[in-house]
Amino acid sequence: MRTQKSKHPTSTCGIKGFFRVQLVNKKTRKVEGDSGWIQNVITNYGFASCLVGAPIQDAGSVLATGLALGTGVAAIATSATKLGSQAGAASWYSTFGPATVASLTARMTQTFEGLAAISIAEIGVFAASNGTLIAGNTFDSSAMSTDQDVNCTYDLVYARA
Repeated sequence: MRTQKSKHPTSTCGIKGFFRVQLVNKKTRKVEGDSGWIQNVITNYGFASCLVGAPIQDAGSVLATGLALGTGVAAIATSATKLGSQAGAASWYSTFGPATVASLTARMTQTFEGLAAISIAEIGVFAASNGTLIAGNTFDSSAMSTDQDVNCTYDLVYARA
Protein backbone atom coordinates (compact mmCIF):
# COMPACT_ATOMS: atom_id res chain seq x y z
CA MET A 1 0.00 0.00 0.00
CA ARG A 2 1.31 3.38 -0.96
CA THR A 3 1.37 6.21 1.56
CA GLN A 4 0.23 9.61 0.50
CA LYS A 5 2.19 12.75 1.18
CA SER A 6 0.51 15.27 3.42
CA LYS A 7 -1.24 18.03 1.52
CA HIS A 8 -0.63 20.39 4.42
CA PRO A 9 2.76 22.06 4.43
CA THR A 10 4.56 22.00 7.74
CA SER A 11 7.27 24.10 9.26
CA THR A 12 9.07 24.09 12.53
CA CYS A 13 9.83 27.02 14.75
CA GLY A 14 12.38 27.42 17.49
CA ILE A 15 12.92 30.13 20.08
CA LYS A 16 15.88 31.11 22.20
CA GLY A 17 16.31 33.99 24.56
CA PHE A 18 19.49 35.96 25.16
CA PHE A 19 20.33 38.80 27.51
CA ARG A 20 23.12 41.24 28.22
CA VAL A 21 23.65 43.24 31.41
CA GLN A 22 26.05 46.18 31.52
CA LEU A 23 27.15 48.35 34.45
CA VAL A 24 27.57 51.92 33.21
CA ASN A 25 29.15 54.89 34.98
CA LYS A 26 26.41 57.51 35.48
CA LYS A 27 28.67 60.48 34.69
CA THR A 28 30.90 59.23 31.89
CA ARG A 29 28.45 56.61 30.46
CA LYS A 30 31.48 54.30 30.13
CA VAL A 31 30.72 50.56 30.37
CA GLU A 32 32.44 49.29 33.53
CA GLY A 33 31.07 45.75 33.55
CA ASP A 34 29.56 43.57 30.84
CA SER A 35 28.02 40.09 31.10
CA GLY A 36 28.30 39.53 27.36
CA TRP A 37 25.42 37.78 25.59
CA ILE A 38 24.11 34.84 27.63
CA GLN A 39 21.40 32.37 26.62
CA ASN A 40 18.47 32.24 28.99
CA VAL A 41 16.06 29.60 30.25
CA ILE A 42 12.43 29.89 29.19
CA THR A 43 10.31 28.52 32.01
CA ASN A 44 7.40 26.10 31.65
CA TYR A 45 5.10 29.00 32.61
CA GLY A 46 6.75 31.20 29.98
CA PHE A 47 6.12 28.69 27.23
CA ALA A 48 2.54 27.89 28.24
CA SER A 49 1.30 31.32 29.27
CA CYS A 50 3.30 33.71 27.12
CA LEU A 51 4.75 32.10 24.02
CA VAL A 52 2.00 29.57 23.26
CA GLY A 53 -1.12 31.04 24.89
CA ALA A 54 -0.76 34.74 24.05
CA PRO A 55 -1.12 34.53 20.24
CA ILE A 56 -4.52 32.86 20.64
CA GLN A 57 -5.55 35.05 23.62
CA ASP A 58 -5.90 32.06 25.92
CA ALA A 59 -7.66 33.02 29.15
CA GLY A 60 -4.51 32.33 31.19
CA SER A 61 -2.11 34.01 28.79
CA VAL A 62 0.18 36.91 29.70
CA LEU A 63 2.44 39.37 27.91
CA ALA A 64 5.95 40.20 29.02
CA THR A 65 5.93 43.69 30.55
CA GLY A 66 9.12 44.10 32.54
CA LEU A 67 12.50 42.95 33.71
CA ALA A 68 13.75 42.25 37.22
CA LEU A 69 17.23 41.89 38.66
CA GLY A 70 18.25 39.57 41.46
CA THR A 71 21.15 38.53 43.63
CA GLY A 72 20.72 34.75 43.40
CA VAL A 73 23.46 32.62 41.89
CA ALA A 74 21.72 29.24 41.49
CA ALA A 75 20.86 28.24 37.92
CA ILE A 76 17.29 28.97 36.82
CA ALA A 77 15.26 25.79 36.26
CA THR A 78 12.47 25.40 33.70
CA SER A 79 10.10 24.87 36.64
CA ALA A 80 11.12 28.17 38.31
CA THR A 81 8.40 30.70 39.08
CA LYS A 82 10.63 33.52 40.36
CA LEU A 83 14.25 34.56 40.48
CA GLY A 84 16.38 32.88 43.13
CA SER A 85 16.61 36.09 45.15
CA GLN A 86 14.89 39.04 43.56
CA ALA A 87 16.68 42.17 44.72
CA GLY A 88 14.53 44.67 46.56
CA ALA A 89 11.31 43.53 44.85
CA ALA A 90 9.68 46.71 43.49
CA SER A 91 12.89 48.76 43.27
CA TRP A 92 14.52 46.17 41.00
CA TYR A 93 11.53 45.52 38.74
CA SER A 94 10.73 47.91 35.94
CA THR A 95 8.60 47.89 32.86
CA PHE A 96 10.85 47.92 29.85
CA GLY A 97 11.09 50.67 27.30
CA PRO A 98 9.33 50.30 23.98
CA ALA A 99 9.93 46.79 22.71
CA THR A 100 11.15 46.44 19.15
CA VAL A 101 10.64 43.65 16.68
CA ALA A 102 13.04 43.17 13.79
CA SER A 103 12.77 40.20 11.52
CA LEU A 104 12.37 37.30 13.97
CA THR A 105 13.72 39.01 17.11
CA ALA A 106 11.75 40.73 19.87
CA ARG A 107 14.00 43.06 21.92
CA MET A 108 13.30 44.49 25.37
CA THR A 109 15.58 47.11 26.94
CA GLN A 110 15.63 48.69 30.37
CA THR A 111 17.95 50.86 32.46
CA PHE A 112 17.93 50.51 36.24
CA GLU A 113 19.26 53.47 38.19
CA GLY A 114 21.89 52.51 40.73
CA LEU A 115 20.28 53.55 43.99
CA ALA A 116 22.14 51.15 46.26
CA ALA A 117 25.37 49.21 46.42
CA ILE A 118 24.38 45.63 45.61
CA SER A 119 25.76 42.55 43.87
CA ILE A 120 23.51 41.51 41.00
CA ALA A 121 23.71 38.06 39.45
CA GLU A 122 20.41 37.24 37.74
CA ILE A 123 17.81 38.75 35.43
CA GLY A 124 14.28 37.72 34.54
CA VAL A 125 11.36 38.64 32.29
CA PHE A 126 8.00 39.00 34.04
CA ALA A 127 4.41 39.94 33.22
CA ALA A 128 4.14 42.06 36.41
CA SER A 129 6.31 43.02 39.37
CA ASN A 130 4.67 40.30 41.47
CA GLY A 131 4.16 37.97 38.52
CA THR A 132 5.61 34.63 37.54
CA LEU A 133 8.96 34.24 35.81
CA ILE A 134 8.67 33.90 32.03
CA ALA A 135 12.39 33.56 31.27
CA GLY A 136 15.67 34.31 32.99
CA ASN A 137 19.12 33.20 33.99
CA THR A 138 22.15 34.01 36.09
CA PHE A 139 25.42 35.69 35.14
CA ASP A 140 28.74 36.30 36.88
CA SER A 141 27.97 38.39 39.94
CA SER A 142 28.68 42.11 39.54
CA ALA A 143 29.07 44.55 42.42
CA MET A 144 27.11 47.66 41.51
CA SER A 145 27.67 51.00 43.22
CA THR A 146 25.42 54.04 43.53
CA ASP A 147 27.37 55.85 40.79
CA GLN A 148 26.42 53.19 38.21
CA ASP A 149 23.32 52.34 36.22
CA VAL A 150 22.45 48.90 34.86
CA ASN A 151 21.60 48.65 31.16
CA CYS A 152 19.71 45.48 30.26
CA THR A 153 18.92 44.09 26.82
CA TYR A 154 16.78 40.98 26.43
CA ASP A 155 16.14 39.31 23.07
CA LEU A 156 13.73 36.53 22.16
CA VAL A 157 14.95 35.12 18.86
CA TYR A 158 12.65 32.98 16.74
CA ALA A 159 13.97 30.69 14.00
CA ARG A 160 12.27 28.78 11.22
CA ALA A 161 13.70 25.46 10.21
